[in-house]
Amino acid sequence: PATLELPTIFSPNNDGVNDFYKPRMSFAEWAEWEVFTRDGQRVFYGQTVEASWDGTVGGRPAPQGVYFVRARCGNTQTPDTPEAATAVHLQRQESAFKAAPPASS
Repeated sequence: PATLELPTIFSPNNDGVNDFYKPRMSFAEWAEWEVFTRDGQRVFYGQTVEASWDGTVGGRPAPQGVYFVRARCGNTQTPDTPEAATAVHLQRQESAFKAAPPASS
């Protein structure tokens, strides 16, 4: 059966790490997923397993904050259709978890 997992954070800040949001799917032949603002406005709709959101809305960077994702996927081999929903944090600044530069002496 297909499997589905939704990440809860991404950082589209062009640093090459987590710049795109994409559900993690295995054994899926099709997918359908959406991203919503806190107000319920749909800002992204993906209809393929390969689809990913670049953190833009109407070609402009989406504001940093919490968004909501709803997704489902499946394949033709089994009738199981995993579905999931989660809050995702769009973070634009550099991660606070990166190592600080060494102190100058």
